[in-house]
Amino acid sequence: MARFTTGDTAAVSDPARAAKAHTDTEGTRESVLHRSPRFLVIFASLSALFAMGQFHRSSGGVLSTVFTAEFALNAKQLSLVMGAMFVAQGLAQLPVGVLMDRYGTRRVTPVATVLAVGGCLTMAAAGDWGTLGLGRLLLGTGFAAAMMGTYAVLVHWVPQESLTTYTGRFLFVGMAGGLLATSPFAAFIEAAGWRTAFVWLAVITSLVAVLAGIFVRDRPKSEAPGGDRPTSLMESVRGVVMVVRARRFRPILLVSVLLYCPAQVLLGLWSGPFLSDVHGLGPIERGYAMTAMMVGMSTGVLIYGPIEKWLNARRAVVIVGACLVSAEFAALAFVAHLSPWPAIALFVAVVATAPFFVVVLGHAQSLFHKDYAGRVVSTVNLLAITGIFIMQNATGLLVSAVPHPPGSTGAVLGYRLVFALMAVLFAGLALVYTRTKEVRPLGTE
Repeated sequence: MARFTTGDTAAVSDPARAAKAHTDTEGTRESVLHRSPRFLVIFASLSALFAMGQFHRSSGGVLSTVFTAEFALNAKQLSLVMGAMFVAQGLAQLPVGVLMDRYGTRRVTPVATVLAVGGCLTMAAAGDWGTLGLGRLLLGTGFAAAMMGTYAVLVHWVPQESLTTYTGRFLFVGMAGGLLATSPFAAFIEAAGWRTAFVWLAVITSLVAVLAGIFVRDRPKSEAPGGDRPTSLMESVRGVVMVVRARRFRPILLVSVLLYCPAQVLLGLWSGPFLSDVHGLGPIERGYAMTAMMVGMSTGVLIYGPIEKWLNARRAVVIVGACLVSAEFAALAFVAHLSPWPAIALFVAVVATAPFFVVVLGHAQSLFHKDYAGRVVSTVNLLAITGIFIMQNATGLLVSAVPHPPGSTGAVLGYRLVFALMAVLFAGLALVYTRTKEVRPLGTE
């Protein structure tokens, strides 16, 4: 098994040349592999596992009002409970990325999912908001490997120029879980109660983890066993250091903090309370609005891969996407409080344009050899998930700081400040991304 070599460093110093060499030597083989029945089964298994994680990530809009009523939570407590999942995911990213590149997705992901099962059962038995937070911490740790594990598999089965497209397809299929976490989840809770819902989630998560352990294969048989994986955990750790120190990677590191924030600030936390406090919508109506948001987000993850390939560009696609998100949040700050219809339409627009992060992931991985995929994605995810926790708590402080009517989570001004803050931050993201080095998915002419 090869250790980190000068050739690996060359993938950082000359990423375009490294990407072209990879395409020249392996493109024909991979173009067949990703159409094989074996890959389709692997893809389906990993998508189902990600769907469970996405369900919990997206359920905050429904659960926030449920937990507020059940445990009399204030805005700060609510943001801590919902943000706990993202804290755990953030803290787990680097160690899980190291283990992923060392031992593979097939071993690491199902084992980690056992913690998610424990998180579901903890939530079901919770008697106070602290126990709810513990359950969310376990969920975050258990699903920390779901996305990066799939990405680490895709780089070995899919051609480099199609990686963003297949990442989008994987996210689209996985986001079925996010759709179920909206109006269907709200209806189930109304009928059976939220504690029963979490018991069922524990059972389903266990079954999905078993399927992943049975069907997933890290690499095709045509690759030598172990490939270029590091021969020790220490080598894996040194690989993380090399990734972080790469100069061309630094702008991506800076913007990573905001990558997942639009969907999680809106869909994962504030859309439900906003529509309840400002427009008086009930749980079913809020569930329909969040279903529309999930449909928009699912569409967004599909369109960026073809756009990237059509334009043969990554940097410009990300910059335009960030500018659109900034403009949409600015519009929310100005008009969302006037009527529920423009508010919901803009919520959908934000989450539909926000998934330009699939292009950022492909851009980041293209700067390194594919056997660094786990560490590259885990580094980006560490910052992105940490950013979710920071933004959910920062926005919670904003909402709490503005006086609001008794029995409500926030006031109109507090929500408008949240939207304005997001508009400014994403304008800044677009500016920072102009400093990245373009690596074209189809190579240069």
